Amino acid sequence: MRSCLIVDDSTTQRKLIRKIVESYGFDTHEVCDGSEGMDFCEVNIPDMIILDMNMPKMSGIEFLKAIEQIPKSYQPYIIVCSAEIDTDAIVAAVKAGANQYHCKSSDVNRLRDKIANSPCLLSE
Repeated sequence: MRSCLIVDDSTTQRKLIRKIVESYGFDTHEVCDGSEGMDFCEVNIPDMIILDMNMPKMSGIEFLKAIEQIPKSYQPYIIVCSAEIDTDAIVAAVKAGANQYHCKSSDVNRLRDKIANSPCLLSE
């Protein structure tokens, strides 16, 4: 079964994202900050990670840089899902390793499309 890690300090956001991700058949795990996300990834690299940018303990950018250092047999597909709409934040996330960037204020169907068109699902 495909797996997805949701890293966001907002319980509401995690629940919303979880509902979407599970509708595509992913087994999901939720954590509330980048540090907990790294702890999870050191043991289990998921197929997909949906990551917030502004979190306590470890930001999304710090997480993206840290996950690059973990030895792994494949690179998870990473969608940054953030309230940050600043072009510099988007560019920084992509440069740090994000595959997609989704603004939380955007239509939730755009996030659905990004998940549906991810290599995690297209490779089936």
